[in-house]
Amino acid sequence: MMYHLMVRGSDAPAHLPVILAEVFRITLEQADVSADSEWEDRNWDAVVTCEYERLQGDLNWSLTVYAANEVEYRPSDKELASLVAQRLSALVFTSWDVRFPWIRRVALPDGGFTLARVLQPDDDSPAYVVDATESRIPDLPNVQDLRMNDELEPFMFTCLHTDTAYDTAGLFHDH
Repeated sequence: MMYHLMVRGSDAPAHLPVILAEVFRITLEQADVSADSEWEDRNWDAVVTCEYERLQGDLNWSLTVYAANEVEYRPSDKELASLVAQRLSALVFTSWDVRFPWIRRVALPDGGFTLARVLQPDDDSPAYVVDATESRIPDLPNVQDLRMNDELEPFMFTCLHTDTAYDTAGLFHDH
């Protein structure tokens, strides 16, 4: 199983081996956390791996976590984001709905959640900008509060003939 998280926290990679071992209920030796460009010093026998990349802008880290088939406990994206946010005391952003890639679920350090609009420049820069949130986040004081339902409503239309065909992909389920 694969997870993608983005973290607003300066030292996240240093704490991830212990966090991933706890969350996935594995030993520390079964986890590997490496920069995405690092290949020599990886633990190739690890059953849970995390590749990280430094970001610019409002988010500091991009994390791609892989859990091998032999890992018995695999949390949902939402649960993993929440547990990492609580253990890092940092904001953790994850996907919310495939139809709206610019809207991210934000796991808060206190265990709560909100939504945020996250923008990435068109030039493939690693700079991400959080320009709106559904509720106020103290760590992002200059970001405007915005009702996400108002922004998403124009996209939330249904068509009886096509929705039946596309619903097999799970695109029209509540999240």
